[in-house]
Amino acid sequence: MRSVRRAWLAAWGLTLLAGCRNAGSPAGPASAPQPSPAPAGAALTIGAIFPLSTGAGRIGEMKRQGADLAIEHLNAAGGISGRPLSIVYVDSKNSTTEALNGLQKLVSVDGVPVVMAAMSQVCLALIAPAERAGVVLYANASHPALVVLYANASHPALTGKSPWVFRNLPDTGLGSSTMAQYAAKTLGLKRVAVLSINDEYGAEAVRVFTAAFGKQGGQVTGTDTFDRTDTDLRAQLTKLAAATPDGWWIPGYGSALGLVLKQKEELKLGGTVLCDLGLVDQNVLKSAGPGAEKAYVVAPAFDPAAPGETVQRFVRDFEARYHETPPFDAPPPSGRPTPSRRPSARRWPPRTTSRASAGRPPSTRTARRR
Repeated sequence: MRSVRRAWLAAWGLTLLAGCRNAGSPAGPASAPQPSPAPAGAALTIGAIFPLSTGAGRIGEMKRQGADLAIEHLNAAGGISGRPLSIVYVDSKNSTTEALNGLQKLVSVDGVPVVMAAMSQVCLALIAPAERAGVVLYANASHPALVVLYANASHPALTGKSPWVFRNLPDTGLGSSTMAQYAAKTLGLKRVAVLSINDEYGAEAVRVFTAAFGKQGGQVTGTDTFDRTDTDLRAQLTKLAAATPDGWWIPGYGSALGLVLKQKEELKLGGTVLCDLGLVDQNVLKSAGPGAEKAYVVAPAFDPAAPGETVQRFVRDFEARYHETPPFDAPPPSGRPTPSRRPSARRWPPRTTSRASAGRPPSTRTARRR
């Protein structure tokens, strides 16, 4: 059996903050109000709408850690044209209602020209009001309905899309279709049950996987969902297991994902587990326990052990500040979007090494035989 020692980081804060230095204001609708320019030398303030509590709180906290470190680096280097940068955070609670209220506050009270946001359903809800307000929305989410703009260059698929929205995660469909092909061609799976998180992200992951797996001759034996706050998933698992699948596609994130895998293991249900980047979260792995053994994961890659001073400075500073190795949703230090490559599927968990056992996530990309 093969395993791959690697770590995943979603491209994040430094992409935006470097872009603040170099990118001009997007050419938005004629009716969109323009933020008032701050006095020369005054601090620049941007907003961030992250899930800082509830089931997705760990994800939001990782993003805040990365953004705060990026701010520290930028301000130490002189800020943006000599002006320091700061962030006003809003807790979305992974709720579109809370996010919309937060955006209104950031625009009307704090007067921010740029807002970072996370989670697909939240970012989708923010597109129209951000465009109306003439505020740049920087979405750390992967739903395909979100615009993908890198720096000042537009993706070819952006015709007719909002010039006010930027995104720095690959399309959900890339990972889902990659896993479907891997499941059919490499793992030889024929019948897969699907249990997904109940939101926009999960729905898109299911739609793409089902279509791609079907094209490979595979069959989805049944589908069900779980909520972010669920604590007992045995009913869904038992129902899906009745069709005797040889695999399970379980896209999701947060504590509920760990419980799905833990309870599947406790019920002694067979079938190969297939997950996306949510499983790379160390907290999810801990809660899943043996349920995460031999699972396969598809995710964009970033290697904190990669050579190069920029990478190593980021890892060094992150560990010094937070006393942990950067988790999967902290920012890369390059200042550019990193997940341009197609995500790849690999066996999880990685082979244990002295580095991993010391509390660091696996990082080397080389495949090794157990």
